[in-house]
Amino acid sequence: MNGGTEKLTIEQILKAIDELSEEERTLLDHELEEREWQKLYRDPEFIAMLKERIAEAEQARQEGKLKTLEKFRAELEAEGLL
Repeated sequence: MNGGTEKLTIEQILKAIDELSEEERTLLDHELEEREWQKLYRDPEFIAMLKERIAEAEQARQEGKLKTLEKFRAELEAEGLL
């Protein structure tokens, strides 16, 4: 017992997940993804990496090294890929 509640086994958890409706499963998937993002947002290394990537993208934009979607599409069309 843990605080008056019994801890579920992995098998019990997986069985319960299998019994969810499609809507409940979608909600569960969304909640799990949200929790993972929240963990990342609390990770100083992730935040530092994200800030670095943003700075790199901003610098590339200022230097004209980023292609617009229109330019990229035109290049693909010119090569016959679209």
